[in-house]
Amino acid sequence: MTINKQLSFRYSTTMEVTASNDFFNAIFNSIANGLIVLRPLYNQEKTEDFLVLFCNTKTQEYLKIEECKDQHFTKVFNKYDSFVLVEKFSEILAKKSDPVFEISFQIDEKQHWFRFTAESNN
Repeated sequence: MTINKQLSFRYSTTMEVTASNDFFNAIFNSIANGLIVLRPLYNQEKTEDFLVLFCNTKTQEYLKIEECKDQHFTKVFNKYDSFVLVEKFSEILAKKSDPVFEISFQIDEKQHWFRFTAESNN
């Protein structure tokens, strides 16, 4: 009987996590603006790259990228000037620059301007 309770508790907890994950994805995929969640990857105390934890469908569609979860930012965004973005995000992480900045990329032979707002959860 105890085993049964533990299994049912584990099952309900798993269902809650899955449901909240689906809820999270539904909310962030319905946002009109692009959203990317990153985790810094360090090399000897310096930010070397970022790991993409989440990228909403708006960003994927607009920038024409495929599934990018758990991949390096520089690999996913290699068509664009990803190293400039890594440098800017690193400065923001170190609180050395303004978290709002603009940058342009060429997409389909047209210049597109983007405004980034970065936020650190230290």
